[in-house]
Amino acid sequence: YRVGHGSAVAAGMILEARLGERLGVTEPGTAGRIQDALSGFGLRSIPLPASVDALMGLLGTDKKARRGEVRFILLARLGEVARGEEGWSHRVPAALVEEVLREPATKA
Repeated sequence: YRVGHGSAVAAGMILEARLGERLGVTEPGTAGRIQDALSGFGLRSIPLPASVDALMGLLGTDKKARRGEVRFILLARLGEVARGEEGWSHRVPAALVEEVLREPATKA
């Protein structure tokens, strides 16, 4: 537990917005807007608490995982969750998740 809960949630918000933008689900610029807002609270850069490989391994244990497949809640835009194919969660290719996790923490 090297990263506090609030910081972990903040990092997740930014990372999921990046995923949504890449998939064309989330309005472009949303990740940057979230990051700008969070930086006002002193959360400028949120380092990953573990290696990308370790995080990828842990994602399968997430409460939103279904049949071993990681799923994410993605925004359409700030304040609006995008409906997925099966409810509110979206399937995201593991390769894209890994790509986004490997990006610099301050990139939006």
